[in-house]
Amino acid sequence: MITIFGTPRPFRGHFGIIQRNAIASWTQLRPKPQILIMGNDEGTADACRDLGVTHVPDIICNEFGTPLMDSMIEKAEILSEYNTLLLVTTDTLLFHDTLEMAKIVSEKFKCFCVITGRQHIKQTDLIDFSNPDWEEDIYKRLTPTTLDDIHAGDYFLFSKGLWGKFPPFAIGRTVCDNWMYYYVLTSKGALVDATSYLTTIHQDHDYSHHPDGQQGVWTGVEAQRNQKLGGPFAYLFGREHANWVLTRHGLKRPPVSFKSFDRWLTSQQALNPNWWFLVKRVQRVLRLFLH
Repeated sequence: MITIFGTPRPFRGHFGIIQRNAIASWTQLRPKPQILIMGNDEGTADACRDLGVTHVPDIICNEFGTPLMDSMIEKAEILSEYNTLLLVTTDTLLFHDTLEMAKIVSEKFKCFCVITGRQHIKQTDLIDFSNPDWEEDIYKRLTPTTLDDIHAGDYFLFSKGLWGKFPPFAIGRTVCDNWMYYYVLTSKGALVDATSYLTTIHQDHDYSHHPDGQQGVWTGVEAQRNQKLGGPFAYLFGREHANWVLTRHGLKRPPVSFKSFDRWLTSQQALNPNWWFLVKRVQRVLRLFLH
């Protein structure tokens, strides 16, 4: 069993629709997980009551009203009834394979974090979860080209106590995801890429939740603070640096190639700073060979 938690934007307009869809999809998982919805933005309490999930209003936000990750992680671990937690964005649809995957990984590793790529769809209305074929209907709308290949993460399934003292990143303002990848690897944990096993679907939306739109999210004051908190190396890390992968054939180490070796060398600049000069020289030779 797992505890799922996340923090929504205000429940109005299109965001109200896709967030209700996402959280409702979490309630369809069996056995039913514990679900914690954090924050107190417009409509959150009503949505939690309607969907039958736990509302956690008292989390710490910055002066812009953006929830801080350290407060969210701390609250989730205190309130969690289980030793496996899932932090996921509240626009993400989940399916039955989440619980299957959690069982596989938690039985193999003590300290772990599972990450995944995401599919995406345009969803403008409420999903009818009383329809027994709702999952199949969603799957039919997916194509191979709907898989995003981005550094940002929407999905982090992790073992309780993994993070220690989490920095006060503003959620959704860059770098935090990269720092999480970096931290798991530096703490010798298992960073598992489950893209080949899991289906998670991001419901597309605009950036109207930020007064300066997409540019504000990625380059504003909060993003700049996050970049400082992440330090000089966190930005180097993405899903491709996972040290385990999960497929339908089970858990295994990532395949070895020149490109994967080059990524490994990049990560060593952060994980072993004293190797910087040697790593750069080896990387320069390798890239000459590749090109």
